[in-house]
Amino acid sequence: MKAMIIGAALLVLAFSTDVRSAQDSTRVDRQITRLQKQLDLTTEQAAQIREIFENQGHNGLGTKPDLRQQDIDKQIEAVLTEAQRAKYAETLNTPRRRRPGDYMAELLAQLQLTETQTVEVQKILAAAQEQRDELRATLMGKAGGPEGMREAMQKINEQTDTQLAGVLTADQLALYRTARDEMRKNMRGPGPSVK
Repeated sequence: MKAMIIGAALLVLAFSTDVRSAQDSTRVDRQITRLQKQLDLTTEQAAQIREIFENQGHNGLGTKPDLRQQDIDKQIEAVLTEAQRAKYAETLNTPRRRRPGDYMAELLAQLQLTETQTVEVQKILAAAQEQRDELRATLMGKAGGPEGMREAMQKINEQTDTQLAGVLTADQLALYRTARDEMRKNMRGPGPSVK
């Protein structure tokens, strides 16, 4: 029985690693394509920058995201010509659309969590994100379509809220829910204007 459980756990771990690896590869491909368009990279430069992006996940563990990004930027700049570096500097100073992780980091700071709460909340949110990622990979192009995906995502969100309610104070939970709803609204962008 133990062997079956261990085997199943290893299978799930291998599957989730494959899904995450494919997602990372797609993300890197998009980044490289964007930089090729913006900077007119040579094939060799693109390959070197791809290696920088692929190595970031292994070498940056445990580092603060801002510091890791600065290190990546310095490595990329070392590959570029002077003219490309100037263009790259412009792109770094251009406001980008905020990523969900940016919102979440701000939210966690606003909650003023204790160390214990921080660890627990991060575990809960990471597990929920993993469930969402697996769901997307599983349902991609399958029956049920967007409606089935929406229902499953709502269930994950409800479970996450229930778990967080066991860790956060009532005030923190209220602040979390308000900020999360605002974040979702901002990520969707402005709705149709009402006249």
